[in-house]
Order: sequence, then structure tokens, then C-alpha cells
Amino acid sequence: VANWNYGPTTQSRGYIRDAILAMKTYNPDSTGLIGELYMALAFFEMTLADNYCNGIPLGHTIAGVQENGVPLPISQVYDSASVHLDSAIALSGAKNDGYSIFVNKASRVFKGRVLMAKDNKANAAAAAAVVAGVPTSHQYLMTFSATSGANGMWALNNSTARISVGDSFDLINNQVNIIKNALPFASAGDPRVPSQNGDVSTPKVGAEDGVTKPFYISLLYKGNFDPLVMASGIDARLVEAEAKLVAGDVAGMMTILNALRASPQQIGIVNVPAMAALPTPASVDAATTLYFREKAFWTFGRGQRLPDLRRLVRQYGRPQDQVFPTGVYFKGGNYGTDVNFPVPSSEQTNPLFTGCIDRKA
Repeated sequence: VANWNYGPTTQSRGYIRDAILAMKTYNPDSTGLIGELYMALAFFEMTLADNYCNGIPLGHTIAGVQENGVPLPISQVYDSASVHLDSAIALSGAKNDGYSIFVNKASRVFKGRVLMAKDNKANAAAAAAVVAGVPTSHQYLMTFSATSGANGMWALNNSTARISVGDSFDLINNQVNIIKNALPFASAGDPRVPSQNGDVSTPKVGAEDGVTKPFYISLLYKGNFDPLVMASGIDARLVEAEAKLVAGDVAGMMTILNALRASPQQIGIVNVPAMAALPTPASVDAATTLYFREKAFWTFGRGQRLPDLRRLVRQYGRPQDQVFPTGVYFKGGNYGTDVNFPVPSSEQTNPLFTGCIDRKA
């Protein structure tokens, strides 16, 4: 899995850098489009830092000359993403046309995420400030078509039944096995993660491996061309809520979280109805648990859960076995201890790379 994702992600950085150079050369007045390219470059770097170990090389090719990257801790990869987002925000903010404004909002959402991922305590105020002007209704969507290809999440879950919507339990020999620290994404019946049991649906859709039970189909995307949410105003509010949490303002955090729940929201094609308010937790520790649970449901299927689990260990000081799933794994053995993906062996063609610096969260 790590190798399958790593290669295309690093290659995409190269394609985007080439596109930025071409745009600056032949279409320099299109600042909104150039800003969007910088935003995309930052997104891929943020994705690498979110998911991979310390020791990520950021190599590149300039004028046909390859420059190998030295292995970097994820903090420096976030720094690179942050710099590119500064460019995205500046370029997209240079004009007032609708497209530039749209890109600027998404760039600010990613900037807020990167700041919190790098150092939530030091950057909380700056992160909250940069997302403050993004309306909650904003959505930057990845769209699909017959020519560009299908929604990959739909293909893996709804079409091939290769992955299931996660839950806090599975079945081993038809006996319920509770997965410690896992969230009940499917069985909770939360409108932010609509799903159905594929084992009993009509027509019946069982897991591809014939072993995974129960198997849940996501209804966040019902068709092969339904969009994926890349950045949203909901993300912006979650950044602001975490900034309140970091400052010890639990009441302020709850005001933001409950405001999201109080009004109908849009996640891609899904209309989320208003939900009941949550009570204020009695402690900052309990508020932390609640915040990351709420965020997990608001951002399900959008690549934010693993980096948030890592941050609970790295930034909030929680023991790994109180954050990541532990216990018996339904296909045999127990859940492992990895908290990220290793940079794969394909990177060893780079003479400066010898492996992960470490596998810490």
C-alpha cells in the first residue's frame, strides 16, 4: 500500500512543478491558476507528511536535471507545504475574480491544517486567523467523469468491495470482536457517514475477500462520478475549534462544534441534517477526545484520520495503545504497532536515502 501511494504522490509533485514553470513562462497573468498549482503542490507534500515516517526526501527535477532530496523529518515537509501555500494564497489573492477567490479559500483551509499539523500549540492562533474568512459552506471538490476516471473511493468500496467503512467491531467466527480505540463509523448511524450493511443489502454486496464482516458500503458517494471533498469550510471551523481547545477554552470549542451541528451542512453530495447539541465535557482531556471524534465524523474518508491519530500521540501526549486500534485482528494475529507508512524501498534509487529516520508518530 505504501509503495502504491508513494510513487504517484511524489511523481505528482514533479508534474505540478513543471506546470508551474510553464504557466509562469507562457501564462503569467493567470495568477489564480498558478496559485491553484501551488496549492496542489502543497497538498501532496502535506499528504506525504501526514502519512509517512520521518525521513521523506523531497527531490525534484529542474531543466531535466534530477536533484535527489535528503531524508527530512515530517516537520520540514510540512514547512515546505506551508511555504507553497503562502505562494498559493498570495497569487490567488492578487485578483478578485470568482475563481481566484475560490482557490484562495481552499488554500487557506490547507494552510490552517498544515500549521496545526506542524505545531498545534505554537501555530493555533495563526491557523485560526488564516481560515477565519472561509465560509462554512465552501467546498473545493475533486470531480470525476468518463474521461478523467471514476471516484477511487467509490471504486474500492462500492464497486469492488475491497475496503469497508470502518467500525468499532468485527466478527470472528460470527462472534463480536470489539476493536479497542476504533470509532463506530458505520454502526453509529451518524448522518455524516451514511452507510449500509453490504452483507444484507439488496442486491447483496459482500466483501471481495469473503472474510470481512460486517461489510459496510459508503453512501457518501453513490455513483462512480460523485465528487470528493478536498477542502471545506467545515474544515476551517474545525481548525478554529482546535485552536480553542489548545488554548484551554473548552466552552469556545463547544460553541464552534455545536454551531456546525445546529445547521444543515453539505459534504459532497450528502445533505447532513441539523443534529442535537453536545454537552460540554468536564475536562480538557475529555474535550480532546470529543473534538477528535467529532472531527473524524465530519472528515470521514478524506485522509485526515491517520494524521490526527498521529497528532494525538505526538502533540497531545497520549500513549499509542490508547489511540490506535489494538487487540485481535479478524484475519489472524493482533493489530501491529506501526503508526505511519514507511517510505518504500523504491526510494532507494536515491543514493541519499537509506530508510526512515524513525517510525515515530
